[in-house]
Amino acid sequence: MNATSPQCASDRILLVDNRVVRNRAQTFPRDVAHGPAHGLVDSARYLETRGFVIDLEYELAPACRRVDAARSGLVYDLVATDVDLASPGDGLRLAEFCASLNPRIPVILLAERPSLDAALEGMRRKASDFLTKPFSIAELERRARQTIEERRLRQRIAQLEQVNALLSLVLPNAIEAKDPTTRGHSDRVACYAMKLGERCGIEGDELNDLRLAALLHDIGKIGVPEAILTKEGPLTRDERAEIEKHPGIGYRILQPLDRLPRVCDWVLQHHEHWDGRGYPHGLARDEVALPGRILILAEVFDALATQRSYKPAWSTTKIADFFEADRGRHFDPELARLVAEGIRREGSAWFSDQSGCENALARHG
Repeated sequence: MNATSPQCASDRILLVDNRVVRNRAQTFPRDVAHGPAHGLVDSARYLETRGFVIDLEYELAPACRRVDAARSGLVYDLVATDVDLASPGDGLRLAEFCASLNPRIPVILLAERPSLDAALEGMRRKASDFLTKPFSIAELERRARQTIEERRLRQRIAQLEQVNALLSLVLPNAIEAKDPTTRGHSDRVACYAMKLGERCGIEGDELNDLRLAALLHDIGKIGVPEAILTKEGPLTRDERAEIEKHPGIGYRILQPLDRLPRVCDWVLQHHEHWDGRGYPHGLARDEVALPGRILILAEVFDALATQRSYKPAWSTTKIADFFEADRGRHFDPELARLVAEGIRREGSAWFSDQSGCENALARHG
């Protein structure tokens, strides 16, 4: 079939047919697509009419050579191979060979009624799926598209995990390099936010996004003059206005990362107040989502619990009094009550059982 490089918009499939039926018609009325496939030659021709780029081989060695060529630029989105489970060697060896070169290439085994043992052996050899004969060409197309999409989704998830790791490790360090007085602040805020989020029933991806937002909440300070960030003593009105730009700057820095819309929102909102008197947009009450309200409280908690150039660290009792006094003004009243009661009852231990946390209160019980 087609041996040229595919266009970017086309998915490339390698079909390996051990039982070839050649010289079939090259036009495909609807009943052919949905009837049984007579060998992969029919399937290959039909799939090409559906926009795929198809390479067809009939033996293991040339099929392996094609897969091996992927290392020099020819990349397959899917390999589908005929396999005789009475003597399955070639098909399973091809699956294993593909996995050894590039484990991200999915391999579908085409077999007649695989037993459980045969299916398990195929999976052990790194096959992605079985398609049971007889199958329609339309079913092969559907399974191919599904498998390729799942592969792309796994790749996307892996890429996003790498991006998240980069963001969570590198950017907070960049902030702290510019403002050493806040060293460790982002890590502690992330720990406090996750702890409070768990207590509020947040879990899964939402909890992970809350952690990322907490780690990156001050990224916008990169755009604030260092002299203002490190100034000892009160800020002027103009200096305060510059500081108050940092949530918006952080939002613009993170916005191009299309995976992170709610992370961007929570970073933008981390200086809003429950009563609408915060900045930058004066949002009130549940105009800020629960994770955003948690981040607001966690950020203030760490600011109070640690020593700054303009203040000593506060005790847990003083922090609890502050949260109770500011319920319904700065903070979500229920969150403020939860934290105040928790630290008044348990002190530093209320936040200290989150794995990996640097507990700011451990020194200020």
